[in-house]
Amino acid sequence: MNSPIQNATARERILSRLHASGTHETIVPDVPMPAALNLDRDEKVERLTALMTAIRTDVHIVENGAWQDKLKELARERGWGKMLYGPQGPLGQDIETTWSTDADGLPELVAYTQPVETFKDELFNIIDVGITSSRGGIAETGAVVLWPT
Repeated sequence: MNSPIQNATARERILSRLHASGTHETIVPDVPMPAALNLDRDEKVERLTALMTAIRTDVHIVENGAWQDKLKELARERGWGKMLYGPQGPLGQDIETTWSTDADGLPELVAYTQPVETFKDELFNIIDVGITSSRGGIAETGAVVLWPT
């Protein structure tokens, strides 16, 4: 028998998940705006992390080139079934290579190759997680710059 979540629309599923997660108090860190925007790299990372964490974003800091191992670790821990990715995007080849060498316990890769209008049912009812790249982050505001291609 299908559960109510399986029969719900995408909107109802999202709202159901939000309601099921309960309410959480968002704690905004005391991170004052610097007088001068001359932050060094470590200060930028610390500020961006604090501001993103304040809006319940998971932040994982990894060494350059080690993101694939962290992604696999998270995928296995969280039990994702299907992961949407862009094969032509900047991460596509790395994801395919990573999965081809060690896919045990990893989600099935689903290539995002269709216009979103023709892909909505699968996107909202089948996909557990999606991965995208970003152009950068703005430490002063905690913003991430997405640049779809």
